[in-house]
Amino acid sequence: MCVIYTTVWLIAHMATASAAPASDPEHFTSGEFNGTLSWDSISAVESGIYRFGGSAAWFVLDGVAVGYEQQFVMPRGEQLESRSWGFVRLVPFRDWPLAPFLALRLGYYYLPDTGAAAAGFGCGFTVFLSKHVAFEASFRTQLVFHPQTEMEHQQEVDTHFALYF
Repeated sequence: MCVIYTTVWLIAHMATASAAPASDPEHFTSGEFNGTLSWDSISAVESGIYRFGGSAAWFVLDGVAVGYEQQFVMPRGEQLESRSWGFVRLVPFRDWPLAPFLALRLGYYYLPDTGAAAAGFGCGFTVFLSKHVAFEASFRTQLVFHPQTEMEHQQEVDTHFALYF
């Protein structure tokens, strides 16, 4: 029995000693600000389209942020389009090494000849590289309501670096 107990204790100790450190407990707390810069040339649906932008968010409660995101999309051979989003981000397990999040988004697409309202949600994770710098990856899906045409469904993968203060 002692051998089994010792073996289980050693395995548990090695697993916890080699695990990634938890996120700083001060992150994702009320009053914290974060800003991101994002860019990519390939996303889940928009292959070969250059997209860049940024966001800013304020944690109004522990694990709950309200923010604004701006994206610029440059399709090949077409005019620039701009996308503005307001969002609410929930970080339920904020002390995990990979802190998962959910986001609800409402926005507007400024298209070359018209505009369109949009709504969507997403999920992803945050990994801190240092106290103030993190890498974030997310999958988002949204509905775009073009005037006088059918609704469009979009999906995208986004990766970016984030600064937390």
